[in-house]
Amino acid sequence: MADRLWVRHPGQRHGRFINPMPTLLRIRRLSQDEKTQFIDLSQHFYKRLFNIEFISEDADARLGVVHILGLLAFPGVYYAVLRSMSYSHDYWQLTPASYSADALSDQCLYVFFSMLVIGVVAVLEWDRLFLDRRDYANLMALPLKPGVTFCAKIAALFQFVGLFILAVAGAPVLIYPVVASQGLCPVPSFQHLIWMVMVHGIAVFSGCLFMFLFFVALQGVLINLLSYTQFRKISLYVQGLATVVLVCLLFLLPLIPELLPVWEKTHSPWIYALPPMWFLGLYQTLLGGHNLVFLSLSRVAIIAFVLSAGVAAATYFIVYRRHSEIAFDTPEGGSTGQFGIMKLLGRLLDRFWLKEGPERGTFYFVLKTLARSAKQRLNFVAYVSVGLALVLTGILTAMVYLPRGRLWASITQPDGGLLSIPLVVSFFMLVGMRAVFEFPAELPANWIFQITEESNGRMCLAGARKAMLVVAIAPPFAVSFAVYTKLWGPMASLLVVLFGALLCLILTELLLYSSRKIPFTCSHFPGKTNLSLIGAIGCLVFALCAYAMALLEKWMFHEPVAWVVALGVEIVVLSCIMVLRDRSFTNDLGVQYEDTPLPTVQTLNLNG
Repeated sequence: MADRLWVRHPGQRHGRFINPMPTLLRIRRLSQDEKTQFIDLSQHFYKRLFNIEFISEDADARLGVVHILGLLAFPGVYYAVLRSMSYSHDYWQLTPASYSADALSDQCLYVFFSMLVIGVVAVLEWDRLFLDRRDYANLMALPLKPGVTFCAKIAALFQFVGLFILAVAGAPVLIYPVVASQGLCPVPSFQHLIWMVMVHGIAVFSGCLFMFLFFVALQGVLINLLSYTQFRKISLYVQGLATVVLVCLLFLLPLIPELLPVWEKTHSPWIYALPPMWFLGLYQTLLGGHNLVFLSLSRVAIIAFVLSAGVAAATYFIVYRRHSEIAFDTPEGGSTGQFGIMKLLGRLLDRFWLKEGPERGTFYFVLKTLARSAKQRLNFVAYVSVGLALVLTGILTAMVYLPRGRLWASITQPDGGLLSIPLVVSFFMLVGMRAVFEFPAELPANWIFQITEESNGRMCLAGARKAMLVVAIAPPFAVSFAVYTKLWGPMASLLVVLFGALLCLILTELLLYSSRKIPFTCSHFPGKTNLSLIGAIGCLVFALCAYAMALLEKWMFHEPVAWVVALGVEIVVLSCIMVLRDRSFTNDLGVQYEDTPLPTVQTLNLNG
């Protein structure tokens, strides 16, 4: 009778015994179901965050993720080991001032590198920070409580970012304070060493979490302020701009510790404009520093962290319902009409340059896919960011190390550094376009090319080459022509632009020489390419096309006849490559739409 309850309802003379266990079982089963749903959904969202293009679906995804995390963890550990030799070697020579300068430089590098890496991760996951159209289409029909889905998404995000924060900054939290303590005199106590570890962890971990929350908050604010169609358009530019800025800062990372003392003394606005500087100020303040600049930066760090966390939480909760309704009910895309100068430019291209239908269709297909597809756009912007970062690094290095008079002299006369700028940018844009061409956009949509390319395959590939010319060659050299004309005159500018443009056209033909795929229309199997070999060849070609050719241009300004010879050689080489390409195309079977996977068993072909 212990498991039975006596119940008497009002108005009844006699009561009765009831068994409460079925009710308790139903409640327990309901809570257990919600717990199971939460775990399953969080695992689903967590796995989707790792859907990256360079890990094959057939490959061991866990192994690929381990490689990525190991690669991210290596720089911090390696730098700590490298600095341990410096601190121990200079143990008796370090004065308090020199030790503080060295430690500040190291702390700056750790804070900057960790925050920038997490920022890059957040930008890469930009389209997965909130539930997307696929999630709503699959989950809205299921009997799931909104709170379970909401909490599962939040848990997956924090698990994901926590894994990357630990990979980037986890080991240095324990290693670097021990290394830095070797330069202190007298030797710090164990309690002080623990405090140094805690300070390093607080500054770096809070900075990394701020970067992630900042992008979550930014996306949430944009979704709340804009319609879904407007958000999709603005999101393209925000993600691209953030990628360029973060990659440029990563390349500029070695220069920032050298500029920091100057910024600190002059109260430069740059020291307040860069978020990693805020958490560097928090680092110095927690260590007991009394510098007024770092004290103010630490206050900015605390305020910025609280604001980013608050805005991210508020917008995520508000957006959850609003975004689900708008994203599911609003059709993908939007108005694609062109107005003004773009419409006029398109008509001129169609009339005088893109006269054939297949060529014109492929040309606009490439441009619109780059503009609309997040996957292709982000990969292409990453390549462009590297080129811009190299250019910006060279400019800032010259501004920092060259005297003002020598710097102005190098600008007013043709200089190898300035001459290499359009070559560097065009090289990375061309290579980036060639790389993203391999990733399909929507494979079921390639039927329109398959039914029309049988006799027009060559024109379709010509449209792809012209798209590369318009996107990757024309803009950098048009800007360079205007700048060089202002600096060196129209004739010198014309010679430089002609030489560089012909060189980039040769590179375009070489990149597409053996390609028989219309961009974005062929299946792709990752892992077939030898990335190490291609990377080594790419570095060699880059050094030859960019910096060696820039030095050649500089020399040709002293030998005017050399310009005629060089331009003639480029025209002959370009013509020969085009003739060989047309001949090889006639001997092939046509355009390829199915990539051949690697065989399960590879033979040595010894029976011949």
